[in-house]
Amino acid sequence: MKKILFLILFLFVSCSDNKVDEKRFYDMYKEILVVRKLNEDTAVANPLVKELYKKKNYSQEEFKKDYFELANDSKTFIRKVDSIRAVVYDTTKNIEKNTKEEDKNTSPN
Repeated sequence: MKKILFLILFLFVSCSDNKVDEKRFYDMYKEILVVRKLNEDTAVANPLVKELYKKKNYSQEEFKKDYFELANDSKTFIRKVDSIRAVVYDTTKNIEKNTKEEDKNTSPN
């Protein structure tokens, strides 16, 4: 009986350790999308993304592992990713628009 209880406890602890921090993942995903959208040149974007990983204390390997773990529930994952992409698209569109207007207002005629 003790062995069974120990096994159940072990499985419970093991499963809880593998839980993905969804908020952390989706926040990071969003920030990566923003960087890539605002910096289409990969020579510029890649170092910025690496800085994000460092800043967030999140390795690329962890991110990739979390990606595949969350993608197992494909319906939820696709819904959340699509929602984030839409928000990023709207946000970056406004940033780009404001930047163009500022450039237009500050350029000599």
